[in-house]
Amino acid sequence: MNKDHSTIMPPDLAGFSSAPLTQAAGILTGEAFFAGLIGESADTIRPLAEIERAIIERAIELCDGHIPRAARCLGLSPSTLYRKKARWI
Repeated sequence: MNKDHSTIMPPDLAGFSSAPLTQAAGILTGEAFFAGLIGESADTIRPLAEIERAIIERAIELCDGHIPRAARCLGLSPSTLYRKKARWI
């Protein structure tokens, strides 16, 4: 939603590029993101559990360690995120 609480539609975003924002934040996008996350070839594909952990750890980092905020960003409940982190120990 925008300032007047109306829904933002795709035409409202014409000309908007997130590239400077994602580059400043050090976030990889597109093919570079998937290649780094998944692997470069069939021989280097990472297990899904590793990919999930990498995404969760990055979300927590981007949220300055705030688990509930990271959980919201990922579409998870905080309890789910705490439980997943507990399994990694």
